Amino acid sequence: MLISPEHAKLLDDYRKLVLRSQAHDQIVAKKDQLIDDLQMKMIPLKNFSDGLVEGVRALRGEVKELHREVEEKEQLKAKLELISHQYDQLKKLVFGRSSEKLPEAAIPEQLSLDVAAETVEACRSSRAVGLTATRNARRWTG
Repeated sequence: MLISPEHAKLLDDYRKLVLRSQAHDQIVAKKDQLIDDLQMKMIPLKNFSDGLVEGVRALRGEVKELHREVEEKEQLKAKLELISHQYDQLKKLVFGRSSEKLPEAAIPEQLSLDVAAETVEACRSSRAVGLTATRNARRWTG
């Protein structure tokens, strides 16, 4: 079969196009396979990412709860410090050196003797005079 040079050139170009088309089809098939593989790898990553987002949301809720608990504990600590301070003051009032000189309003539940302060002071001064006289008498006789 005798073919003209033009015809041979066209036939050669056709064969090259067929080879290019086959190479192109192979490239497209590889690309489609890579896309499918990447999509399959993306599913676990998306699930992991969604899990992380949920974890962050849960942690934010826990942080808010912990902040609330810390605030509540600080309030309780302040209240405890106040009560402790008041308790210490009451101990000083009741058991301190000047507990006899307490005003009546200091401990409202305590019963009073209804004795005037002048009477108490007079008794103290007369007792002091009596003790001094007794001591002096012992010295002279002694």
